[in-house]
Amino acid sequence: MALQQTCQERNPIPIVKHGGGSIMLWGWCFAAGGTGALHIIDGIMRMENYVDILKQHLKTSVRKLKIGHKWVFQMDNDPKHTSKDVAKWLKDNKVKVLEWPSQTLTSIL
Repeated sequence: MALQQTCQERNPIPIVKHGGGSIMLWGWCFAAGGTGALHIIDGIMRMENYVDILKQHLKTSVRKLKIGHKWVFQMDNDPKHTSKDVAKWLKDNKVKVLEWPSQTLTSIL
């Protein structure tokens, strides 16, 4: 009874736990010197969008953070990230990518 009275006395404000929309962001990096670019993705993310984001923000963020050549790019195995076009861009731009295992039953066990 005391807890019920306390909650009623404080007049809790009801909250909505669903809806309200969403926002998709691409955030490249962080280092001791700060953070890199943050890119708002409008609509559905496609492989072409991902290559454009890399072109716009990857090297700019590296220069801003003054981390030189001692960095590794990490991404998951989303099909957009592992596409041939993305792999070619990363290779052409000499981006060292951290190997990321796919989530298979054997990698979970």
